[in-house]
Amino acid sequence: MGSRFGGLKQIIEADSFGHILIDYSVYDAILAGFKRVVFIIKKENEEDFRRILSMRHNQWGIKVDIVYQALWDIPTGFNVPIGRSRPWGTAHAISCLCGKLDSPFAVINADDFYGRGAFCEIYNFLSSDNLDSAELAMIGYRLGNTLSKNGGVCRGVCRVEDGYLADIREVCGIVGDGGKIHATSAEKVILDPSSVVSMNLWGLKTYVIDECRVRLSKFLEDGLKSNPLGCEFYLPTVISELVECGRARVRVIDCGEVWRGITYREDRIELRDFLDGMIEQGIYPENM
Repeated sequence: MGSRFGGLKQIIEADSFGHILIDYSVYDAILAGFKRVVFIIKKENEEDFRRILSMRHNQWGIKVDIVYQALWDIPTGFNVPIGRSRPWGTAHAISCLCGKLDSPFAVINADDFYGRGAFCEIYNFLSSDNLDSAELAMIGYRLGNTLSKNGGVCRGVCRVEDGYLADIREVCGIVGDGGKIHATSAEKVILDPSSVVSMNLWGLKTYVIDECRVRLSKFLEDGLKSNPLGCEFYLPTVISELVECGRARVRVIDCGEVWRGITYREDRIELRDFLDGMIEQGIYPENM
């Protein structure tokens, strides 16, 4: 919803050539080997998304689908609280894919730039013949490379052991200040800039969709009591629970790519300069 940005930032022009950030992700994903894109959107945003997609579909040359994330799409026995407009969160979004996918898949945010190498790494992981059926993957970025100069950000800070995710916790209000990084969401906590963080680029199996669907009821039982208008069901929370109970192993892939994104309107200037530079260098074409 772009509450800090103040609008639908996923379809805002990100460079001087009229591209949105998803153009870069789709372009990189196609080069990596992906053949299909599924957008999970709110029904009320459909007209804007279809307008954007209609101009790009032929250029992309791959199958494109839309799935709706609706407030009312919750298990029987639960009701949407009066006054609730906020979506139920990223794990609920994944649960909306139930019956839509039959193969391993990558998950990304539409308002992040991940870098081509990240898509190559996650595609190679998903297409490997030697994977354990429960093994998942996450692209890891360094915290110090994922901050905004214009305000605090939320990041999934990870603990990694022997190349695999041990746990992940959502930390909000992360800012850089005088060479140090700290979180202001609770008492001031100093964070290591080299800490591995998740930017929601995951390599998942279809069983995760089912797990999100099953765990949604427990989330609603607790969330509707404690914070009915604002509670959110996060994908990293589900994955952490699966790791904790031994249902999943998550390989953390440190690909060394540069991350860029839009949290605040002011972030657009630095992002535009970065993307324009990539096009000028010939890394991306002017017409994607």
